[in-house]
Amino acid sequence: MNTQVELEDDTQRFEFGRNWYDFIQKNFGKDRVEASKKKILEFLGRDNLEGLDMIDIGCGSGLHSIAALEAGVKSVHGFDYDPESIISSANRP
Repeated sequence: MNTQVELEDDTQRFEFGRNWYDFIQKNFGKDRVEASKKKILEFLGRDNLEGLDMIDIGCGSGLHSIAALEAGVKSVHGFDYDPESIISSANRP
């Protein structure tokens, strides 16, 4: 369930952090990381990401950051606007 938050400037955004936390608790595993890694490499048309640095904007669950590390990046910097997404990405099972 997505929740909406009203910001100071009267705009609204969805908070996904709680959803990511639930997803991670139920579905996170090596097979998920491997599938994500495969999709990233396929999208970029590369065999690996060795020696590259990556920025994961809107890191959510942290899944793509982990998949990029598995694909060989030397560093990943992930960030997200939603504080609960940060908590979710830092507290994987």
